[in-house]
Amino acid sequence: MSDRLWDAYEQVCVVELRPVRELVDRLRAGEFGPFPRAEVLGLLRTLQQNVLANVYLKAQEHPAYAERAGEVAEEQRQLFDALLAEVEADWPWP
Repeated sequence: MSDRLWDAYEQVCVVELRPVRELVDRLRAGEFGPFPRAEVLGLLRTLQQNVLANVYLKAQEHPAYAERAGEVAEEQRQLFDALLAEVEADWPWP
């Protein structure tokens, strides 16, 4: 994954605190320049792994988090699966 793509992720999701769906929309619109489909899919898979790992880490830290860990993990899995499918099916650059 390129530094440029990671920088776009950090700008949108870390600095601006916007959701990953908005990142994908802005990438698709070309706001940060063109990115190959495979690179965006790789970023989304990496983010999905990180998010799911964090859900289970938090579940170990506090009982209240543990109660909802499965539900939250499934919500996040569905979100990322939908984003991955959208990028796979329709992306402006090969």
